[in-house]
Order: sequence, then structure tokens, then C-alpha cells
Amino acid sequence: MKDRSWFGDNYTPFDTFFEKDSVITAPIKVIGVGTVTLRVKKYSLDDGAGAHGKLRLENVLHAPDGICNMLGNVASERYTISVLSFNPDDGLCSWSLDKCSPQAPIAWLSQKRFLEILLSEPPFSPVVGPSPFNPEVPYQLRATWPVAEQQKFAALKGSQETSETSPENLPLNPTEKARLTKHWVNEFRFLRSYGLSIYSKEYQ
Repeated sequence: MKDRSWFGDNYTPFDTFFEKDSVITAPIKVIGVGTVTLRVKKYSLDDGAGAHGKLRLENVLHAPDGICNMLGNVASERYTISVLSFNPDDGLCSWSLDKCSPQAPIAWLSQKRFLEILLSEPPFSPVVGPSPFNPEVPYQLRATWPVAEQQKFAALKGSQETSETSPENLPLNPTEKARLTKHWVNEFRFLRSYGLSIYSKEYQ
């Protein structure tokens, strides 16, 4: 994903890369990882509210220098792709299906230059820019996030979750709150007496 604005609140700055071609071309720099929720069309010819859905993508790489937004591993533990069929308007097409509810399409995919997700149009989804592809130039899209880099990110997320749930980062229990109120009135006065700032998350 090229644009930071598509990412949700769990965006994590993280320096990594993905490979376009491990032999010929240089890797593409990635500066963060997070979750992206796309508003997508479930049916290409229907413009009603029921024609729109949400496709949640996790561990999306934020690569501002990538040529386009690419979706990998579409057939995952949760999602699968229906058999490609031919549609007069969209050419080859298919649906992304939720395995928990296979009768309910999640997103409409059409085979144009590449197999593309049909995004919802405003006001259901933000305005997107023009295609980055030159119709006169052939392209081959490939992106691989090395396993070693995936493991580094998993280790980082694991350490963050451990830190957030460690005893020193848990909120005060009722006994601790009562003691603090009795002797210091509030947390602000307690921290100030030791020269600490209540605005620092480290000391809260």
C-alpha cells in the first residue's frame, strides 16, 4: 500500500522491504505495517448500498515507492476466490468469498490488465487517482516479503504486546488508588513530588 491514510489505528512504523525480483531488481523499501479496510463492490452492476462491502487486510506493507497497491495471498485461511468466469462488461471476473459464509461475496474481482478489486466509488469510498500504468508498456508484478523479515515484525509485535500487559503498565487497582488518594490526592501531585510528568506515558 502506497498511501499512509488507508491504514488503521494499529499502524506500526517498521523498516523492512519486499522483493520484486530477488536476482534482477533492488528491493522496495517498506516503512510500516498495519491493517487496511477497503470499501469494495460486491456486485459490479449494482449501485445500491447492499452492493458494497468491506475487505479487511492485515499485515499490509506501507511502501510509498511501490508502483501500485498489490494484494497478496488472496486465498488465505479466511478468504478464497471463486472460479473465474466471463462477464461481457468486465471480462474475466470472480468473487472473493468469506469461507465462514461462502454464499456472501466480499469483493468483486475483474481481470483487466491484472486481476483487480473493484473499489466502491464516493461517497462509499475515497477518491483514488489515475492508474500508474502506461498502456504501451508491459508490466510484471511480483512482491515477496522475506520470511526472515516477517519473523522480525512478529517478534516486534510480540514484545509490544508483552510490554503493554506487563504489571508495571497495568492501571492502578482499587487498593493502590485509595492509597494514592489518601496521601497525594491525585496522580498528578504524586508524580510532581518526584519531578515526573503526568503527560509522559512512561510514568503514568
